[in-house]
Amino acid sequence: MNEVVWDVRKKFAYLESDSMNKIEAILKESGHHILREAYYVFPNGAVTRVYILAESHFVYHTWPETDMIYFDLFSCKNGGRKEFLDIVEKITNAIGEDGEIVRISFFERFNEGSIRPDISVSKGNPR
Repeated sequence: MNEVVWDVRKKFAYLESDSMNKIEAILKESGHHILREAYYVFPNGAVTRVYILAESHFVYHTWPETDMIYFDLFSCKNGGRKEFLDIVEKITNAIGEDGEIVRISFFERFNEGSIRPDISVSKGNPR
């Protein structure tokens, strides 16, 4: 199982329905199967949304007051760091040109159950 988490600075930190449609398409194109989706909108417009995937989950949280979006993709789908980072790049591009990755971490879970951080980058190219 692999997990990638990343933070994006985006002006106003809102995701419009067009961005959500693109993100759903990216998940499907990468071989993930969306089983369910749920979300909650806070009084200040912040959103928490979760997708239950056959392979695990994809979550995002927005913080409009700090112009930040937190993403988390956890998946048992076969694929390594490059595949996950390609998904990160596509999703970040889908939310608009003003999105800037400020932190990214990739974790690989080994068969024995340990978790090892593979990369952790702040404001840099993770590849």
